[in-house]
Amino acid sequence: MKQIRIYSISIFILCAVMIVHYLGIHGMYAKYQLYDIIPHLLAGLGAGLFLSGFIAERSASFGKRQGFMVVAAVFAVAFCWEIFEIYTNTAGYVLFTPQYYADTVKDITMGVLGSIIAVLAAKKIFEDER
Repeated sequence: MKQIRIYSISIFILCAVMIVHYLGIHGMYAKYQLYDIIPHLLAGLGAGLFLSGFIAERSASFGKRQGFMVVAAVFAVAFCWEIFEIYTNTAGYVLFTPQYYADTVKDITMGVLGSIIAVLAAKKIFEDER
C-alpha cells in the first residue's frame, strides 16, 4: 500500500515538472537564470520516488543497496538527458564553454540531490511499514 502512495506522489511531482518546464520555456528560464534548478531537482525527486517504490515492491527490504541503485539510475538518466541536450543543442549555452560545463554539472547535481531526498523519504516510509 505504501508503494501506491509513493507512486501517486511521484506522478504528482513529475506532473509539476511538466508545469514548471512549460513556464520555463515561456519565459521563466530567460527571466531567472537559476530557474532550471527547480525542474531538475523535482525530476530527480519524482523519478527517485517512483524507482524507490518499484524497487521496494521487488525487495525484501529497502536499504543502502536499493537506495544506491535508485541514485545511480537517476544519475544515469540525468547524464543521458545532458547528452540529449547536446544532440538537440538546447543546453542554453554555447557547447563546451565554461558556462555549459557549469550548467551541466548543476543540472546533474540537482537531479541526484532530488533522488537522494527521495531515497531518504522512501527509507522513512518503508521503515514505518515494517
